[in-house]
Amino acid sequence: MKPLTKFLSLIFAAAFLFVAVVPAAATQQTITFTEAEANQAYRVKNPPRRTISNVYVDIQEGVVAITAKITFPKAAYDTVSVFEPVIKRGTLTWTLKSATVNGQPVPSDVLAAINASIVPAWRNYVQAVFARRIAGPFKVEGITLSADVATVMIIKP
Repeated sequence: MKPLTKFLSLIFAAAFLFVAVVPAAATQQTITFTEAEANQAYRVKNPPRRTISNVYVDIQEGVVAITAKITFPKAAYDTVSVFEPVIKRGTLTWTLKSATVNGQPVPSDVLAAINASIVPAWRNYVQAVFARRIAGPFKVEGITLSADVATVMIIKP
């Protein structure tokens, strides 16, 4: 191999290793949702089941409360569900902190069963919602819930 070819090959290999080893700088984005925007969302205005109506999202300090009426042929239930955000390994999910049905608190064992069944659904839903606003992969770094506003901090690698 000619000396110039060896030299260029070495430079190319070093440049490739540098690019492969040194990650690009991550960029941080902030996404803000207001309570009004949440209540105008398609799934809030058009619940997926006909039995669910009068859905309202209330963003509070550190939690989100969702009220809804659930109607069956022989009974109707007014519900209030209070969710707390949880971030694990860059993924945002929600934990059902408390719930009431017709003013009566839901027992803790029922809350635990509900939480066990909804975690995958929340993860997929949150990823889908943010994917519409953010192109490419991302991780959730933090979330702040204050009166009427949710602010989510996103990191793009």
